[in-house]
Amino acid sequence: QLQRPPAWMVEAAPKDERKLFDVMASVRGTVECDAPNEHINSFTGTLKLAADDEEAVPLSKDHVVLRGSSLHTDWLLGVAVYTGEDTKLALNARTPPQKLARLDKVTNRVVVAIFGCQLALALFTTGMKDTWEDDEFENLWYVGFRNHAQSSRSAYIEDARWPDLELTRTKPSFGWSFCTFLILYCNFIPLSLYVSLELCFLMLVLYVNWDVLMYHAPTDTPALARSPTVTDLGQVEYVFSDKTGTLTRNEMKLRRAIVHGTVYAVPEAPPTASGAAAAPPPPHEPPEEDGTGFSDAGLPDIAALAERAISQSDEFAALFLESLMLCNTVVVENKNGTVKYQAESPDEGALVDGAKAAAYVLSARTEHVLACETPALGGARRAWHILATNEFDNDRKRMSIFVREQFDDDHAPTRDGRPMLAEQPSLSLVAPEGSAPPSRNGVDAIPLYGGAGDAPSREGASSLRGKILLLCKGADNAMLAAASSTRNDAASLDTLRGRLDDFARQGLRTLVFGVRVFSEAEFAAWRDAYYAPALASLSDRDAMLKTASIAAETELTIVGATAIEDKLQIGVPETIATLANAGIKLWVLTGDKRETAIEIGKSCRLLRPGMPLAVLSSKAESDQLKAALLKLYDLSGAGDDVLCDDKDAQADLEAAVAEIRDWFKAALAKPSTNGSAGGANNRLDAVFGDNRVWGEDEAASTTPRALVIDGEAMTKLFGDPALETMLFGVLARCGSVIACRVTPKQKAQLVKLVQEHVKPTPVTLAIGDGANDVNMIMSAQVGVGISGHEGLQAVNASDFAIAQFRYLLRLLLVHGRWGYRRVCVLVLYSFYKNACLAATLFLYCFFTGYSGTSLFSDYFTALFNFFLFLMIFYTSIFDQDVDADYVHRYPQLYASGRDNLDLNVQIALQWIFMALVHAAIIFLVPCFALRLGTGAREDLASYQAFGAVVSCGFIGYMNLKVLFETRFFTRPLSGAGRTGGGLGVLPSTWFAAAFNVAFFYIGLLVAGIVGDGTSFIFQMLPFWNVGLTVLRQPSTWTITFLVITACAAVDLVRYAITLWFFPDPIAVSVERCRLGIGERRGKPKAGHATRSPYHDDEDAAGKASGSSATAWERFSDAVAHTLGAPRSHGDRVEATASS
Repeated sequence: QLQRPPAWMVEAAPKDERKLFDVMASVRGTVECDAPNEHINSFTGTLKLAADDEEAVPLSKDHVVLRGSSLHTDWLLGVAVYTGEDTKLALNARTPPQKLARLDKVTNRVVVAIFGCQLALALFTTGMKDTWEDDEFENLWYVGFRNHAQSSRSAYIEDARWPDLELTRTKPSFGWSFCTFLILYCNFIPLSLYVSLELCFLMLVLYVNWDVLMYHAPTDTPALARSPTVTDLGQVEYVFSDKTGTLTRNEMKLRRAIVHGTVYAVPEAPPTASGAAAAPPPPHEPPEEDGTGFSDAGLPDIAALAERAISQSDEFAALFLESLMLCNTVVVENKNGTVKYQAESPDEGALVDGAKAAAYVLSARTEHVLACETPALGGARRAWHILATNEFDNDRKRMSIFVREQFDDDHAPTRDGRPMLAEQPSLSLVAPEGSAPPSRNGVDAIPLYGGAGDAPSREGASSLRGKILLLCKGADNAMLAAASSTRNDAASLDTLRGRLDDFARQGLRTLVFGVRVFSEAEFAAWRDAYYAPALASLSDRDAMLKTASIAAETELTIVGATAIEDKLQIGVPETIATLANAGIKLWVLTGDKRETAIEIGKSCRLLRPGMPLAVLSSKAESDQLKAALLKLYDLSGAGDDVLCDDKDAQADLEAAVAEIRDWFKAALAKPSTNGSAGGANNRLDAVFGDNRVWGEDEAASTTPRALVIDGEAMTKLFGDPALETMLFGVLARCGSVIACRVTPKQKAQLVKLVQEHVKPTPVTLAIGDGANDVNMIMSAQVGVGISGHEGLQAVNASDFAIAQFRYLLRLLLVHGRWGYRRVCVLVLYSFYKNACLAATLFLYCFFTGYSGTSLFSDYFTALFNFFLFLMIFYTSIFDQDVDADYVHRYPQLYASGRDNLDLNVQIALQWIFMALVHAAIIFLVPCFALRLGTGAREDLASYQAFGAVVSCGFIGYMNLKVLFETRFFTRPLSGAGRTGGGLGVLPSTWFAAAFNVAFFYIGLLVAGIVGDGTSFIFQMLPFWNVGLTVLRQPSTWTITFLVITACAAVDLVRYAITLWFFPDPIAVSVERCRLGIGERRGKPKAGHATRSPYHDDEDAAGKASGSSATAWERFSDAVAHTLGAPRSHGDRVEATASS
């Protein structure tokens, strides 16, 4: 027989747990529940015991333990409902979508285009072959063609000289000839490129994982690349970011409490009892900031609120503090006498900690009972029976709990000699009969009772002991909408709204608390009509519970409000300012109210001083919202562009714009309501309502613009293709966007609509830390998860994982930009070398009668990519055009990837043109040099020898070409730091060059060596001794030198003309970096050190000297003009050491 579990057991059993445990030994019953589904946060079912004649016990998600859960108990009894692949975890175990990097897509398209060129080249050569054979047919007897007019050749030719010659009167068919040339040009397509790309991506991924500058020591969290799409990090144009836990630390602290209009301060947590000093952070980590930016001077402490509840019999204060302590779903862990809270959200944890600071301590919790200690009341131990819980949802934006204080031995904690609340003086809600109600700050007390006629008990004073209380908390707009109009003073609510707006402007998260007292009859009626049927229902239980919650959460008496601070992470303002200078548009998507979101935007420099700000608000009517959108549409210049590819869609857009414009003109034409001189402004206010638009001067300036839109406004605009197009035409021209009060679904919808409406389609990046960000992360081209306090859902769904938002800067500007430029060089070079090879074979066809004979031996075509692999591979993993510090100081250089400056049609055509020129030099120089022979006994003009000579020049310059395109040469290593050993010369660029050249010449020699007893002898017999013969001829080395010199001269002339007369900002930046122009000089003064967002100190760009600053200003203006990247000296952040 199983005994009743301890009272502290947290894992819930059904309500009738006593009955369940009594029959556990012979339990028989049925569980009816949902079919297997992937919804982790929902479960609907009932438990019906066979021996029980009563109604079934309702089951919910609170009774479900998922695989992998952490249990806060030593043992657990349960029934397996879903098993195997039907478990919720298994149904959710899907891999993130495979995202193909943009460079991969470009490469695939180019390969298709090159295959088309290969087909065209094969067709052209086949046509040339047929034409040439028709013209030269009579002279081609030596290849087996018999003239139709001549029946036979001489006996000497046919019988004596070539007795095995098979003569024919028909030429090879066009199809066979076409296949011959298609095979000849097979190397036109660089199939080895895909292998090289995979190896390169592997190294780029390892670089991210190994980067110690993105390692967060306090949480022991390194960066993690879960996808090879590193190159997309170098092309990001839009960043969509969550706020809570992403820009902020998600470490909520209750900072302010408001009761009766009085603001109370909540002090910071005291230092640890040990008093030991915290270990200093690693050298690359900035120190943690202890300052909050809020001063508690002049404000009473929250402990004074607890004192007021006792000394002044302030039941509002008492109920407010009890709401902080009780209105939650936190799990209480009590181990070794230490109470620790496990909250579903950091907000709840902050509220319970705030109550603890006022000596209202939640000490234990079961499914049925809340046990608390209140040292403020003389150490009384109290217990509340939980009658019902209405959980939070995004539609209500509230949560509430029904409780009743209990004193029976069955529920209350064991008495320990301390006084219980029953022995304390009662706290008054209503004044004794015959006396005036007490006054609180000049406001008469209002009874809390929800039922009319349920008068409070009078035992010398009213008391709430034994009464049923509904404690409710939620967002200010949702709570004030549910407030009673008769039980709340209008002036007090207006004061409260003003306080909440002030706190929102300071960036604090606000919550409002309300209370309602239910009579037994009221609660029983609500429970029987709404709550019990909802729990027993197997279908639409969530909707029914929502209806039950709405029915209960009415006629609330507002008892107070709180303001919670969520501190910004270190380096967020600097990171956002640098991203803005890089031309990356940052959108913050948050569920906070508009004022809070705006203040957070200002504090993190998303909204910079002087930036024009527009607001699209859901408080305005639909026509007003459309009118404001039309005004922004005109001011942004979006109306001047064609935003729709489809003509019908563009026509619908123009029709919608015309309709809104007509309404706008009609609204402006209406006479002013007050007839004052400001009637025009009044009419504009009437047209736009709560919306705000840019001014004409603000729209005409070059300063980046900002826009704030809330989720309900998005709901009104989404669904109409014309309005969506107008909205995203405006948003695409904004430097910063804040979307507030948005749901997780709307976050993902915004990302998808940007990819749909913004042309050309940009690379989007979404970054978040919680489960509500998963859809957004998976919808973006690049998803970044932050491993924070909300679990690992975002990390598991992401492409890259980091610990802090500031690491995003290094991920984009360093890893992304370097990776993009490295892979661009790899792709262009791969196409270049193969195009050069195909062009050489094409030229050789003119000298072989279009026979399809290959210029090179089989060994060369088989090992061609191996002879050239190591050099370009080293460049693709080691190359750096500028160093990391330089690109942080001048983030405008990020435009090279965002605007596709390193890989576009123009660049590709330049490389292909140079491949054709170099192929002509590589083939024609040996051809004309050897046409009269060398005078030596061995003739280099023979078939195999000539091909070997051409291959020497070909391989020599192909390696030199890689050196021309390399910006960073790695040097041999003497060791690997303090640990000793290491790779030595292996990572050196010069080792790769020497290896490639040596590999080729050794291969050339080995290919000419014929052994005995292998099939290789016969295949390589035509190449016997060719390598040795060719390499010992001085003519070979002379011709190779001439080929390399001629090709290098062409490239150098092109480089000189480009750099001297047509320099681009990237080339200028490389030169400046190599010459050290704009580098830091000297050390910063104490107290005025500047630092990068993630580790080191940096001066503002160009501040080393007056001359270099002026030079940088000119260069940065040129970059901004050429690349479209904004430059603003005001945007550069100079953080002091104390910031």
